[in-house]
Amino acid sequence: FTVLKQVNYDKPDADTGHTCAWTLGKKQIQRGGESRVLLLVTVRGTNAGEWYSNFDFAPSRDENTCYAENFLACAEDVLAGLRELMEAEDAPLLLLCGHSRGAACANLLGLLLDEERGSEDIYCYTFATPTTVRGEVLERSYPNIFNLLNPCDLVTLMPIPSLGYGRAGQDILLPN
Repeated sequence: FTVLKQVNYDKPDADTGHTCAWTLGKKQIQRGGESRVLLLVTVRGTNAGEWYSNFDFAPSRDENTCYAENFLACAEDVLAGLRELMEAEDAPLLLLCGHSRGAACANLLGLLLDEERGSEDIYCYTFATPTTVRGEVLERSYPNIFNLLNPCDLVTLMPIPSLGYGRAGQDILLPN
């Protein structure tokens, strides 16, 4: 991959804002006998002051929000930074991945891109993914989003499921 962009790795440790560090790479691949551009988006897990943001899952204090808003803000920030590069390519394939906080961001980025572009050319794999959605959004199908989870990892239970939160896509439980 050729690295095209790296964002937010220089955030001050005290920054509690709802953003994530992420990297965008590009590679030409063969898919179905044709040459296609693959854009790889990797989202870093929690660093320093971002721990505060992890627990501030509803900054609007709206009890009816369908999203973990802290992670949605991260995903929207990445999407804004990615949009121009996606539009510069002819129908790129997208591979999204992240761990922990980065997994929550990638999970919602996959959801946003699916709703905007469809799921055919988008592949999303997340690891140790916190919960990200609830309500009607939780009922939607996202066949291209896969969340790999250790059932003993407490991070995958935040925000707590008793508040109705789950993840977009399919959960895959690893043996413990």
